Amino acid sequence: MPTDRLLWACDCNFVRGEDSFVRAQWAAKPFVWHIYPRRTSPPEKNAGLYETVYCAELPMDAAAELRAFWEAWNHGHGAGEAWQGFWRHRVTLEGHARRWADRLLQHGDLALI
Repeated sequence: MPTDRLLWACDCNFVRGEDSFVRAQWAAKPFVWHIYPRRTSPPEKNAGLYETVYCAELPMDAAAELRAFWEAWNHGHGAGEAWQGFWRHRVTLEGHARRWADRLLQHGDLALI
């Protein structure tokens, strides 16, 4: 798929929506998720749940910077400054993204989970 090839080719992916969010995880690259606002569930709840699981194995400082940048990106404030902190952990985030994708592959067909 062309979208997947683009995600695989980038150093960091900025995605929006659930389908792109899943594809970004499979791409095994650092990514930033811009969440569509919903009337039934605030975006902070969705991001917070995911971040808790995704960040569990990250060093605390890298996890904090990832969360800060995702928050800034989703709320439109301070993204420039937060980007510096996020990208300072590039090597850690790259390794984590590869391990995360490998863990997903171990589940086989995710539709059955």
